[in-house]
Amino acid sequence: MRGVQSPGAPGRTVPVKRGLGQHAADGMHPDEAHERLQRGASQAMRSHATTAPASVPQPPRLEVDLHQPRTADLAALLSGLTRSGRTGAFDAETMTAAYGMLHVIAALTQNGP
Repeated sequence: MRGVQSPGAPGRTVPVKRGLGQHAADGMHPDEAHERLQRGASQAMRSHATTAPASVPQPPRLEVDLHQPRTADLAALLSGLTRSGRTGAFDAETMTAAYGMLHVIAALTQNGP
């Protein structure tokens, strides 16, 4: 199992399962997962002082690829959001506004029409 590291994002990952589908995963024994998580947390704490925080371009731009066209249709109803195919984009004034818009999109598109 491999971890995914976002470009420019500091930190480390400790993969303990691999997604096989929407409702299925291949996981390791809980004792092994616990050991790996403990080791990863310890390494992260030791490297904390030398890790630079992630930098987010300002103003932040949120782009969300939505799974189905109908969810993109719903998200496109939000003021300030532009749509291209299944992708919705929003230029936020602050990171807090971008985060809030992400939650609104998630709530709006969860159940569909």
